[in-house]
Amino acid sequence: MPSEPRKWWSAMYFILHMMLLWPVITFLGCFSIYRQAQEIRAVSFPKSLSLQGRAVQAIVFTLVSVAWIWCLPFPYEDLKGHMNWNTFTIWYGSIGWVKVNRFIFAIGQAILLALALRRRSSDSIQREGETEPLIG
Repeated sequence: MPSEPRKWWSAMYFILHMMLLWPVITFLGCFSIYRQAQEIRAVSFPKSLSLQGRAVQAIVFTLVSVAWIWCLPFPYEDLKGHMNWNTFTIWYGSIGWVKVNRFIFAIGQAILLALALRRRSSDSIQREGETEPLIG
């Protein structure tokens, strides 16, 4: 009998995180890409943006998200081909959120890098003379 309350609290903890916390964190990751892209577009000369840092982050987090496919196993063979929405929510809630969030961050950094590079090349054409930054 003493393990029953522990199982109940453990289930409540899992449900709270699986249904509320992890999807919100994933949504915030997607939303942050959108907001950062707006900031890059709003600034006329995004010189404070580290392009090398963005590139390294995109590469490293892509490698991490791919490597974690094998590092965080899920018993797919026990499903016997019966995949449905419930299977996805259990996978996402137990281990999938780690992989999904890292992959979203990696894709986001790559998108922001491409946007900054395109913005930088179009701004370098427009800069001449006194509008060019002194440092950089």
